[in-house]
Amino acid sequence: MKQILSLTFVLLLGGCSTYGWIAPDGKSDSQISLDQQYCQDSSYKKYPKKIITEMTEPAKIIPAHQSCKNIKKQETYNCKTVNNKMTCDVRDVMVRDCVFVETRFVDAVYQSRDVNEKERDSDLKLCLQSKGYKWSKIE
Repeated sequence: MKQILSLTFVLLLGGCSTYGWIAPDGKSDSQISLDQQYCQDSSYKKYPKKIITEMTEPAKIIPAHQSCKNIKKQETYNCKTVNNKMTCDVRDVMVRDCVFVETRFVDAVYQSRDVNEKERDSDLKLCLQSKGYKWSKIE
């Protein structure tokens, strides 16, 4: 019977299918665990975690400007007084509402990432494949 590596090596892709590493026939649970640990340790030694921080958006100055939008308001018209009561017709109108926006400074945006992650994952896959494991759809 085929054995599947621990859930750390199983992926859900698109919510439809599950993929994972299938162990070669005859591998015991302890051997699978040792292989998995060996490959993880080996790939981390070759490609240790290396976090860098990069600017993804530069700082900027947004100059003073006028910001306008259309606003729907109700307008009264055709007002009449009959028997000391005022009645008016009401209609919706679009009014342009503008505000002055002061100059403002927007900070740069930075993001951190592990620059060795892709190489480490690739090395881990090669290591597991070299030990006979196969990446496959799990039924």
